[in-house]
Amino acid sequence: MFNELGFQGMHVFKDVPKFSFFHKPTLLEKLEKLSGELGVEVYVKRDDAIEFAMGGNKVKKLEFIVGEALANELERKGAKPYVIPLGRAIPTGVLGYVEASFEIAKQVEELGIKPKYIVHASGFGGTQAGLVLGSKLAKLEAKIIGIDIIGKPELPQKILELTREASEKYGFKANVESKDIIVYDYSFGGYGVLSEKITKIIVDVARTEGLLLDPVYTAKAFAGLLDLIGKGVIEQGSQVIFIHTGGYPIIFQHGEEMFKLMKGES
Repeated sequence: MFNELGFQGMHVFKDVPKFSFFHKPTLLEKLEKLSGELGVEVYVKRDDAIEFAMGGNKVKKLEFIVGEALANELERKGAKPYVIPLGRAIPTGVLGYVEASFEIAKQVEELGIKPKYIVHASGFGGTQAGLVLGSKLAKLEAKIIGIDIIGKPELPQKILELTREASEKYGFKANVESKDIIVYDYSFGGYGVLSEKITKIIVDVARTEGLLLDPVYTAKAFAGLLDLIGKGVIEQGSQVIFIHTGGYPIIFQHGEEMFKLMKGES
């Protein structure tokens, strides 16, 4: 029954149950026009293009969470709730981006590139924990930069704890230290707070590359990326991967407010 539904073990993680929701790998493609303007080669990992549930990073985490829940249900043979916290920020959810790191490692080898940085929106820590842990296991040399889109001083510690919890649970041999957790705050007033600057970035990126960003996660992360390039933290001539973590439903949720900001209305 489970094979018919897509229930499978992941080849990277022996004996770890997984429920497949989408085709892999997601694309890794260069933003040609923006790369020329910025003087930095920017590649985007198109996790927004996942076909299930309008895509995004949470779907990647959900594959392992649902897999574990189904496996547990078989063991218990009873109906009990499986609690999933915000952002799927639990050791099982971390596996989504540990797996993604191996996928990225294969793609950059195929493209013949050596990205120095991987930048993404970091909210509750699960995605970043997976990327930090996965980059070590997959021998990716890129620094993982999380853009804090909420404004949580405790986020780096939460990420570190998640990497250690996942390593303990699944037996990963990776030495993650505090210095590996790189976080910059670009929350722009807090979670879900929109601004004219963020709306302008959404419009500019859509017009330049045909790439949609959302106002809560990815547009703030892209604003952080642009600012870090401007400040020289991300050096000219370097290669960067931007993880597009999805968020398309949020565009509809905030559509009216965004339209007002585009028109310059308060």
